[in-house]
Amino acid sequence: MAIAIPKAPSTLTPARETHLLILAIVLIALFALRAMSLALSSTSLGFDEAQYWAWSQNLTLGYFTKPPLIAWLIGGTTTLCGDGALCVRMPANLLHIASSVLAYAAGRQLYDWRVGFWSAIVYATIPGVAVSSYLMTTDVPLIFFWFVALIAFHAHLHAPRLATGMALGLAVGLGLNAKYAMIFFVLCAVLYVAATRPSRKVVAAPSTWLALAIAALLIAPNMLWNLSNGFATFEHTVNDNMEWGGLDLHPKDALEFLVTQFGVLGPVIFGAYLVLLFTGRRTDKPESDRFLLFLSLPVFLLITLQALMSQAEANWSATAFPAAVILTTAHLLIPRYSVSFLASLAINGAIALFAIGGIMMITPANVPAKSLRPVHQIFGGEDLRNGLIAALEPAGVETVVAEGRAMTAEVIHALRGTYYDVRALVMPGAAPSNDFEKTRPWTPDMALPVILVRGAGSGEPEFLSGRKSLIGIIESPSLKLRYGVLNIWKVEPPETGSSA
Repeated sequence: MAIAIPKAPSTLTPARETHLLILAIVLIALFALRAMSLALSSTSLGFDEAQYWAWSQNLTLGYFTKPPLIAWLIGGTTTLCGDGALCVRMPANLLHIASSVLAYAAGRQLYDWRVGFWSAIVYATIPGVAVSSYLMTTDVPLIFFWFVALIAFHAHLHAPRLATGMALGLAVGLGLNAKYAMIFFVLCAVLYVAATRPSRKVVAAPSTWLALAIAALLIAPNMLWNLSNGFATFEHTVNDNMEWGGLDLHPKDALEFLVTQFGVLGPVIFGAYLVLLFTGRRTDKPESDRFLLFLSLPVFLLITLQALMSQAEANWSATAFPAAVILTTAHLLIPRYSVSFLASLAINGAIALFAIGGIMMITPANVPAKSLRPVHQIFGGEDLRNGLIAALEPAGVETVVAEGRAMTAEVIHALRGTYYDVRALVMPGAAPSNDFEKTRPWTPDMALPVILVRGAGSGEPEFLSGRKSLIGIIESPSLKLRYGVLNIWKVEPPETGSSA
């Protein structure tokens, strides 16, 4: 039986006349607080962010591990305000606030303005967004374009026309350039139309095919780049991420993935999603409920299957979050669930505020080693820069070689603004496995001298001929968790008459 969506308690929900002003104040305040706390923090770029920044210095139509949009976004903000962590991460904060605005628009379109208002607040404060606002990842623009596509697709279903078709095509095409997971939207849309008889009319609408054509046109340059680069991005996505091993199932990994969703969405939000899923509860707009289930449930199921077959990261279900947040917000606004709704606001709000304070105060110096592990990737950048420059300046060598994608990315960013030429080590006969090995390779048969940066555990670089001397050691708590102690080797040509 359908249950009417409530007017949320007057003590919580602002008046209709002022709700947009209040929402604007809340979102602007969140943006400002997050920007301020990031500016005051001692964090540095993680190696993925450093890699994206390095890509932004050489904009192309594709990269080995991701489509190109993230590099173009970073290139835009860093052109305006520099290459520091604040500017590299600025699009994350901006786009999450913009996605909150879209959550309002979607909630209002599917239900009413109250659901829209609270959907925006809930989305802006879920733990995943509270953390992701400080990290520039491909999920950030992906979610933004998923929201746009959700709004455009819903409007298109009710009245297919040129405007909705163009908006849908642009959203899907740009979303694919952010991350290939945007293809899940097409899957969800096809499933919804196939299962919903009144919606099947959109298949015959010319604007629907226009949407597909626009999306294909926007992703075509990246497809051509992949074609000319051995489908590198696809190979990474399938081989390095999926890693299916036949029928060797991993139920523990699947369970762990589901548990992480309570942490990413918040315990009440994801718990409420599961409850309404298994109980069949509906609002007085069951078609909106059904639409949002089709735009979220297939994603959760697919990623759970991926976790069962191999492994899955908590953020791989990010495309399910827009629809899941709006759907659960609509249900939690029902009066009988007001306690759960208040609990959700309190828990997620507290986490969001903790993230704002924590990002300012946390440093490797005031965090125990065991507690540092979950956040070690966003520390150590200054230690790396200072250690490298201290060793490099007296060495008088311009070429710096690093081993592995992660270390190369961090060394490139650490030495930004200097004259050092950072290269990626490629062993003889090996094919490039990342962008750095393709665009800035260094092989052992190239000219010496060079500086080689490698983990101390790897020992002396015996594969290099010439005279080797250890000129520096970097022992940073956070870097140590990633690479161990770092050794900086100077490798010079053999002395005349020497066979070394």
